Amino acid sequence: MAVVPGIDIGEWDHRLAFLWRWSNLKFVGFYLAHHAMQKRTTWTTHWHDLRDLGWTLVPFWVPFTGKGISKMKTTDGTVHGRFAVDRAHEAGLQAGAAIYLDSEAAVLGGSDDHAYAAYMINWMQAVRQAGFSTGIYCSRLDTQRILTGQDFRPLRPNVWPFAIPIHTRALWNDATYCLTPATPRQWIVQTKDSAWVDNVDAVGCQYDWFRKDRDRQSITWPAAGGDQGGSTDADFDSARISDPTHPLASVAFAIAGDQGQPDLAHVFSVSALELDHFDRTPSGGLSPVERFAHSPADIGPDPAASSSGFDTGWMASVSRRPGFFDGFVTGQDGFIRQFWLNPDERFPTHASCLNPAMPTRKGTPIVAISRRLDQLDLFYVDQQHLLTTRWWNPGESDWTRNVSRLDGPPVSGGSNLVALPSQHDAMTVDRMDVFYVSCEIAASEDDASWSVAHAFRSAGDGWRVSSVPNTSGAAGGSGVAAVRASTGAIHMIAQRRDRSELMHLILEDGQEIWQTSTTMPKRLPSTLGRPDWWMCLYLIAIADALLLFGITRNGALAWSTLGSAGWSEINSIQGPFSSGRPVAYARRGATNVDIVGVTNDGVPLTRTLQIGPDSLNSATP
Repeated sequence: MAVVPGIDIGEWDHRLAFLWRWSNLKFVGFYLAHHAMQKRTTWTTHWHDLRDLGWTLVPFWVPFTGKGISKMKTTDGTVHGRFAVDRAHEAGLQAGAAIYLDSEAAVLGGSDDHAYAAYMINWMQAVRQAGFSTGIYCSRLDTQRILTGQDFRPLRPNVWPFAIPIHTRALWNDATYCLTPATPRQWIVQTKDSAWVDNVDAVGCQYDWFRKDRDRQSITWPAAGGDQGGSTDADFDSARISDPTHPLASVAFAIAGDQGQPDLAHVFSVSALELDHFDRTPSGGLSPVERFAHSPADIGPDPAASSSGFDTGWMASVSRRPGFFDGFVTGQDGFIRQFWLNPDERFPTHASCLNPAMPTRKGTPIVAISRRLDQLDLFYVDQQHLLTTRWWNPGESDWTRNVSRLDGPPVSGGSNLVALPSQHDAMTVDRMDVFYVSCEIAASEDDASWSVAHAFRSAGDGWRVSSVPNTSGAAGGSGVAAVRASTGAIHMIAQRRDRSELMHLILEDGQEIWQTSTTMPKRLPSTLGRPDWWMCLYLIAIADALLLFGITRNGALAWSTLGSAGWSEINSIQGPFSSGRPVAYARRGATNVDIVGVTNDGVPLTRTLQIGPDSLNSATP
């Protein structure tokens, strides 16, 4: 069982920007409150900061300290659940995010079991009614009761036990800032813990802490440049999933339309422990699932136990000739694995990877294009946070040698990658263009420089990378969208870091200067009196129109089109997509765009947008 390493500290610290840059840690605890009546914490205004940097989060709401835990049995859990919801809205959590009730001591199993359980259940029901998911951070001694108790089971909470033995056991390296995460079987403190560690609803565990009364008292922080920059006490965690805010939705999708028959498309999905294949049906839905890999070892080298899962952040697929499909996915060991489907082979097992000497960074975005017959170009981010490309064609068939690291600004931790030409362009030219949100940090997160980076290469030339002007303050977490229109112009859209509006820039064919568009609708309509924003963005060129769409913080599918009359108003329909995951999409026919994503419960979800000449005619499931 693969696991993901994380950390928990009590207060916000700007050095978390450096820790993500230099460590292998993926998630961090995020405190909505340290006691029930607290309105704000040092974390409250940093949700977007952390997501833009690349961190995934564990949102904790703490009603009582350990000494005051007895008050839980006489307190109304419904009221406290509403308090937690208010703090979540203030911090900017998206719909469906999991909020973890922090119970600081063992409380179940005694004479007051019913009173404590009633508080927890009422709290979870109030949080769920507000559109969030729920979890419980609790003692390992209470874990089995919460996982299997008949009163808890209908709610199926995500459980995050703390299981701390007497002596330190976390393997933290102060020189490399790396934590060797403990697998679930290593979470065990006593033999009787073996039942709960095998339950998949025990999504993570705090299994150690470094504090002044321990045999290891602190960890070393990195400074901005990677050298040592002080120390702190910390709690160490490991999780079965990479994003504890959306624990059941840890899956990524990719769609590839056939080069010869674009309406024939294959859909692939990756979760921590399996790769799945679907055919897209004539109506835009999914065929029954075909599972073709159960671990990274099925299509690559066999990793260590602690990294024996797939990275579920991103995957890529593309058709390089009619009937030939290639897909790419990263293991938690940082090695890129390839799978393929063609008339002669159907997902063969193999032991090779594309980058045996150069692992990717954690959670790397990954995108693949085929700009001509039998040419594959793959883009991802290496451990130095630099855009890297590998390629394959019949004359250059060694992936391990065909590699180029681009000298440009580092890719922000939360960003996606967009590569052109893609199957969504209106026309193809003999050049490649790649976009991402970059982040360069000087002395602190407050000094960070955010913008959209543009890497491009024409035939016979080398790669050049520059920042797109007037994109300062681009949001890493929602990424960038780009497409080439029928005029040859490249359109690029990104969101500002405060999530207040979109930026639309245009690079006309043959020009070198980007023009800023001021005509598009910049704000999403408010929902229930609260501001909304884009969680991810996508662009498609259809005839002479452009379609912008994405998922909002409320899990809705939103869209706007650009035609001869300018941008349309933003429309939306409820997904209900997980607001924490990207989606995949492909054309079908002249007017349909099929979108595939996942719900917060981990169920695949499809929607179709139908496009007219200048505007969107309808949006139907």
